[in-house]
Amino acid sequence: IALIEEWADAGGPIGSIEDAVSLPDPRVGLLSDPDVEAFPAGRYTTSPAGEIEDEFICFTIDPGLTEAEWLEAFQVIPDDVAVVHHVLVGIDHEGTSAELANPDGTYPCFGGFGELDASFIGGWIPGASPIEFPEYSAYRLNPESRVVLQMHYHLVDEQREDGTGIALRFAD
Repeated sequence: IALIEEWADAGGPIGSIEDAVSLPDPRVGLLSDPDVEAFPAGRYTTSPAGEIEDEFICFTIDPGLTEAEWLEAFQVIPDDVAVVHHVLVGIDHEGTSAELANPDGTYPCFGGFGELDASFIGGWIPGASPIEFPEYSAYRLNPESRVVLQMHYHLVDEQREDGTGIALRFAD
């Protein structure tokens, strides 16, 4: 506290550029060694702000599994951060979300994953780190499983296109 008071009393000087700490690599905080990066079949176009300020849309994503896998970590890969407010991540064990989806892989949803009985496994907000389950624990995904991203879009003046995806890492 004394150091900060001394700095403030001196007028908050910037200091010497030679003493500046280097910025961290922006890739720090990304999921290490993902096995799969999966994205929706298409991109969703948001509405412009006006009559409504927010949209809730679900992306159903096929992670391309051919056999059961144990998910040990994941990270949402946000596309257009100007409109992506937050994301809820769920697992559709039966793959029925594909039947709800439009050709672009989206369907409207609010308050969860819509009419779907999906298991919530985590979420994303701006600045979030990857979600890594505790050591020796994982979440089973079967070949028919799909990942569902419930997107909360905070709208801006113009339409925007978004194709947020997800990185997945499986246990050995």
